[in-house]
Amino acid sequence: MPEDGTKEQTPGYAPGPPSAAPARTATADVFISYASADKTAADSICAALEHAGITCWIAPRDVTPGVFYADAIVEAINSSRILIVVLSVNSAGSQHVLREVERASSKRRPLVAFRLDTTPLPTGLEYFLSASHWLDASASPIDRALPGLVDAVHRLLGGSQQPPADAAANRGRAQKSHRKLLWSGAALAAVLLLSLLAGKLWLSSRSKPEIGAPVASTAPTISEKSIAVLPFADMSEKHDQEYFANGLSEELTDVLGKLPGLRVTSHGSAFRFKGQSVDLGAVGAQLGTVHIVQGSVRRSGDTVRITAQLIRTSDGAHEWSGTYDRRVSDVLQLQSEIAMSLGRALELSIPNLSKKRATVVPEAYDFYLRGLHSVDKYSRDGFEEADSYFQRAIELDPGFIRSYEELAGTHLRQAAYGFVPVMTGFAQVRDDATRLLQLDPKSSWGHAILCRYHVSYSWNWSEAGRECADALALAPHDWVVLFEAAELALAVGESENAARLFREVLAIDPLNADTHVEISLPLLQLGRLREAEAAVRRGLAITPTYAEAHYVLGTILMAEGRFEDALREFELEAPEGGQQAGLAMGYHALGRDAESKAALARFTREHSDDEAFNVAEVYGYLGDPDHALQWLERAYRQKDVALQYLKSDWPLRRLEHDARYKAFLRMMNLPE
Repeated sequence: MPEDGTKEQTPGYAPGPPSAAPARTATADVFISYASADKTAADSICAALEHAGITCWIAPRDVTPGVFYADAIVEAINSSRILIVVLSVNSAGSQHVLREVERASSKRRPLVAFRLDTTPLPTGLEYFLSASHWLDASASPIDRALPGLVDAVHRLLGGSQQPPADAAANRGRAQKSHRKLLWSGAALAAVLLLSLLAGKLWLSSRSKPEIGAPVASTAPTISEKSIAVLPFADMSEKHDQEYFANGLSEELTDVLGKLPGLRVTSHGSAFRFKGQSVDLGAVGAQLGTVHIVQGSVRRSGDTVRITAQLIRTSDGAHEWSGTYDRRVSDVLQLQSEIAMSLGRALELSIPNLSKKRATVVPEAYDFYLRGLHSVDKYSRDGFEEADSYFQRAIELDPGFIRSYEELAGTHLRQAAYGFVPVMTGFAQVRDDATRLLQLDPKSSWGHAILCRYHVSYSWNWSEAGRECADALALAPHDWVVLFEAAELALAVGESENAARLFREVLAIDPLNADTHVEISLPLLQLGRLREAEAAVRRGLAITPTYAEAHYVLGTILMAEGRFEDALREFELEAPEGGQQAGLAMGYHALGRDAESKAALARFTREHSDDEAFNVAEVYGYLGDPDHALQWLERAYRQKDVALQYLKSDWPLRRLEHDARYKAFLRMMNLPE
């Protein structure tokens, strides 16, 4: 647990946290003990375990309001079956962590020590943990540790648990169809990059590639003028400014993207190396970049010291460094100064990046950065938190445009994932983008968000085309803009153009599992089946728990005629990822019709109100055009955002010559 039951506060003001998640009342499998400075790692461990169906108790999330904090901790440890302790320089000096470990040991609970660094343990912790299970994340971070951690906990629990159908939904994860994903933060899987200590817990041969072992990419040859900003370290006295350091790194990435002739890796891919001791050559290979920026942030009240350095990935040579002391209100101008200094070091032609509005209200900027941090949780609760923070930032500083952009993006995610009613959600998105463009007609995000509104909801393809064209004219190298343009091309059946645009996204954001999975859709339409299969497998290598990736891969294998392999992929899919829909198709392909009908009945019963399009595609594959069209019409009435993928949906290909299907395309304003 964190050292106290409250949010960290910045001196001088105290932004209150948005509403907490409902308290857990049932007995949990795992209690997670951690120091507050390690909250990001603890949250990631919790998310990974709960996605696998392992229930967790973690403070402050599961503390019931009004209950004495210490009593809640004691009761939770008593009722949990395992204690995982996150070890670091922070927890080594925490009396709270020591007491929690001692309590669990006295109750003879199994202890799992998850080590973030090599800080020597104090005698007390070393005594209690001497015979515990150890996972060491201090040497070299690897993606494949995620299944190893889950397997280890399952073994300790007796191997009797299987992930329930609603495990992910219980934690509010964004688990809708991959067709509804957008602008995914890599934070869902980035922090939990563990290295298992040799001789302790071994991984199976099915483990995924580690960070340091290159993941194949469709990115082009690395350009000399390429750069990535790794997450800045929080060097503040209390180590309570991680959100501030992360936000500055993200904002610097955005400013660097405005330098002509420089290819900048997205912050989502760069943040996969957060808090890790990494080999710079491996980082450069995976991100497709010649240079990286590393730095640190030390904040005290309304002043901040930022140190940054430019390093060549091939040999570790330091090419530039700078240290800046500023007031928080001047941080916008400071970001431009650092970007221009980096550009000069790379011998670029430097435009004037000075902000029209070079200052920001410090409290507003703090809320804004907290909002970015919440967005990166990529969950229902995270989006609700972000909404609250961005709204507060706008109230305090109505002229800070980035708050409006991020607020609109957050509302779009909520609407696309079905976290809010679809009609009211997209009406809010339209209003947000309209207001944003009134305030700043040159906001590329404003145009990109309106493009997505028309693609996913209004199905006004001509308006979507105009908005995307405007966004591309303003920000031709912004990966968000390129992604929305690719989605539009895919929706109207321009598969070659969609694949090209997705490749451009991957050149900027090479470790984005979303895009690797999404590019498989136009490749499948183009008949490039092996390329499509390889793309999805790359996505799974990056994020093994990616929702619906196994479903998409199974569909591609069906197209290849590999029905047994396809069925295995459908079986690996999570229930919320369309498992039963996939099984219905897989069983049918193998002549197991009774099982196919049962799987389809289960899927229809559970998802008739929110996945009508998926039901339609199953009927389409089964060769039942009457029911397929009935469910398409139902999806239309429900304003199912997945309808934007109608033209690229492989299971529905059997309807292409049906006159009723052509009429439905016309109703969607799509070409036949």
